[in-house]
Amino acid sequence: MLVISTMLAALPLTALAEETKDGEVYIKSIQLARAETREAAKKLLEAEGYIFLDGNLNEGTGEDGIWMGYKTTTNPEEAIYDLKVMNMNGGFTLTSMKEALEAQGAVFAEMANDLDYLIDEFIEAYDEDSVPAQKAYKALNFFRVVDGETELEEKNGLGYQIVSGNMTTDKLIEMLLLCDSQLVDSVIKILTSGIQIRNGNWMEKMSEMGPYDADEI
Repeated sequence: MLVISTMLAALPLTALAEETKDGEVYIKSIQLARAETREAAKKLLEAEGYIFLDGNLNEGTGEDGIWMGYKTTTNPEEAIYDLKVMNMNGGFTLTSMKEALEAQGAVFAEMANDLDYLIDEFIEAYDEDSVPAQKAYKALNFFRVVDGETELEEKNGLGYQIVSGNMTTDKLIEMLLLCDSQLVDSVIKILTSGIQIRNGNWMEKMSEMGPYDADEI
């Protein structure tokens, strides 16, 4: 899985329960139940072996209630280490995470193609030793592209991954799907800043836009 973040954490989710004699209790599974009443939701969740968490997550919406249940484990290897919350404002009503990702992936495919063009132009600017592109490359490397690793090696930087041609369309779609929108916006702004001036250095460009006196530059 592609993860882009300025900080990565790998801490298991601790269950809403006391420690047992066998050790700390972790959450290993979460299930949501939609029902008209609390009692109906509780029955559905407990029938599947989930611990019922009392509290309607849909309170005040005028719609059916949503209640949550969870299962626990004392084995850290079975624990949930990460949660992804998807923005469903696009009208998606799918309950399967896999189907939801596939559906939203199709929506983001066009955006990923546009991002492909931006990346191609950025790589060209970087290969031309453009000063803005070189600075943008360093800035992009503050974002880490890793798969279960946290090493701060240059090869794990987003800038390195981009200029190496490793950011495929599928990875871009995954980034758009799973990363915070503000983070994605930041990446796009940095890429754009790297292609502002494609040919020559800043002083040459300024002289073309001149004339300027030396004292004014």
